[in-house]
Amino acid sequence: MAGKVGHLVEKIAMFQALRSIFIVSTHLTATLAASVIDTLERKRLCHLTDHSIL
Repeated sequence: MAGKVGHLVEKIAMFQALRSIFIVSTHLTATLAASVIDTLERKRLCHLTDHSIL
């Protein structure tokens, strides 16, 4: 019985660790995507303003 409980606790701990890794990676991916989009938007805006000045 004690072996089964230990095994269950181990599985729960592993699941929690995987879940937190997944949350962190999702957050980092979202942050990175937002950063890339922001950079592209700025470049596009600069490009547009450069042309309107000329």
